[in-house]
Amino acid sequence: YPKVLTIEPLSEKSFKVYVKEDSSLKEGEYSFNLNVNPLKSPNVQKLKSGKTNQTFEIKQALELEMFAYVGDLNKPFELSKQEFYEVNGKKKFRSHVKNNNKRGYELAVGFTDKNNVLLPDLYRISRLFDGVETKIDVEIPNHAKNIVFYDFNNIKVLDQVIKIK
Repeated sequence: YPKVLTIEPLSEKSFKVYVKEDSSLKEGEYSFNLNVNPLKSPNVQKLKSGKTNQTFEIKQALELEMFAYVGDLNKPFELSKQEFYEVNGKKKFRSHVKNNNKRGYELAVGFTDKNNVLLPDLYRISRLFDGVETKIDVEIPNHAKNIVFYDFNNIKVLDQVIKIK
């Protein structure tokens, strides 16, 4: 509600999307599309005044895919084939990362310092859907003490931490 939102020309409006909680939903990720469609312009030829002239019309529709999740948000990723190594004096880390959390993530690999502050070096992985495995191979910046996973969807560091050796 409302299904129709009127926005005057050269103006803007904001809206919120609320999702009702339903205890019968199973744990997992749910998605839906939010469509924004412009209404048709009036047929100028049918207007009686004759003073309006329609010469050009551009319409643009917007479709956003939205995701919601039911369940525990603090599940760790499955890591395998973890390896710290060095190339040309630079520390590196590689591993296989599998997401079995029943939800997708817009995921990045990040690093924290000795004070547990996120360093600006983020290696974006892209969207990691449930059940998907990917390989990571990242260079470890100086002063990094931990490797962490960053969730771009919720703009936060996830709880899983890998101590740098």
